[in-house]
Amino acid sequence: MATYSYTSNGIQFTNLNSSPSPRKTINGKLFSQLNDFAYANEDGIKPMLNAVEIDWNGAVIPNGDLENGTSKTINTTGDLLSLIDKMQEEIYVLSAAVVALSARVG
Repeated sequence: MATYSYTSNGIQFTNLNSSPSPRKTINGKLFSQLNDFAYANEDGIKPMLNAVEIDWNGAVIPNGDLENGTSKTINTTGDLLSLIDKMQEEIYVLSAAVVALSARVG
């Protein structure tokens, strides 16, 4: 099965399958026309997407590796949430350092 890539907001998705097709973009967002919730109410269902099951298609975050500033590939929602958690930890440490430094100066 052929794969292709797609870039959105500077993030590259590298493992997109060529099917199901047709794929199209609307307002810069890529989607498969087979994911159509237009008639969900008529069918008696709620449109839903389970975030745990999202395949992030090898999204490459250019500066996502917090250890060395290189790229980080995201394949699962767990990968993404782990990265967000690590970033939040870094923000907390930096914020505490700024508060400590400002207390010394002031």
